[in-house]
Amino acid sequence: LLERVIRDGKRVGLHLEKEKQDRIKEINSKMSSLGIEFQNNMNEDKTALYFSTEQLKGCSEDFIKGLETNEEGKHKITLQYPCLYPVLKQCCVEATRKQLLITRYSMCKDLNTPILEELVKLRAEKAALLGYPTHSDFILDARMAKTKDTVRKFLTDMVTKMKEPLKAEFEGFLKLKERECKENGEEFSGTIQPWDIYHYMQITEKEQYSVDTEQLKQYFPMDVVTKGLLQIYQDIFNLRFEEISDPAAWHPEVKLFSVFDKTTSAFLGQFYMDLHP
Repeated sequence: LLERVIRDGKRVGLHLEKEKQDRIKEINSKMSSLGIEFQNNMNEDKTALYFSTEQLKGCSEDFIKGLETNEEGKHKITLQYPCLYPVLKQCCVEATRKQLLITRYSMCKDLNTPILEELVKLRAEKAALLGYPTHSDFILDARMAKTKDTVRKFLTDMVTKMKEPLKAEFEGFLKLKERECKENGEEFSGTIQPWDIYHYMQITEKEQYSVDTEQLKQYFPMDVVTKGLLQIYQDIFNLRFEEISDPAAWHPEVKLFSVFDKTTSAFLGQFYMDLHP
């Protein structure tokens, strides 16, 4: 325990002169701010693509009904989780999946690339101030692996062991893709691309393991699941939630709750719940 306390003290620079300690504090504060800015950029991104019903072929009827449409009757797909992954999993039109995933991977590129570049420099500077060759060495020092060589060996061994199972799985994906291309009259490329993975994983789960997420939904209605989750939090933390009627919010479906200590009834605060961000 004492060794761990000493190690943790060194990792925040307590053994260094005040000037270096102050610089480390500045770096930590800057990295925290950059991390928040990076995530805010992702959360607030309003990029959306519009697809016809035909271009969303394979997506469930309930999903399509819940989408906004423009004047041309095309459906709005954002890059956020509730829109993105149902399309990547269900849509059998490869061009749609490709356009959506490439756009997602390019999301906030101009805003976040400079942030990442600055974070890399700050991490390297902090590691050097604390006496580590690289940021990786700094992180691993407090973890079980300890060294980059250990991590590299672990990953290399894992890749070696997974090569044959992965090859077999991708061969299965290729057969599914070839079949689907024939059914839809599309040209079969003979390759599995990043935008294919989620789609053919879902088909494999459904056909080989009888796992159908759309069928499972009926056993987990939103209201029942939400109520159960909120009750768990209340029980664990000894809280009481009270929903506020007609809250001032950015969407009519957003809910506002007041939080009270269950024992003392003291007011602790409020929180919004937006299940469709």
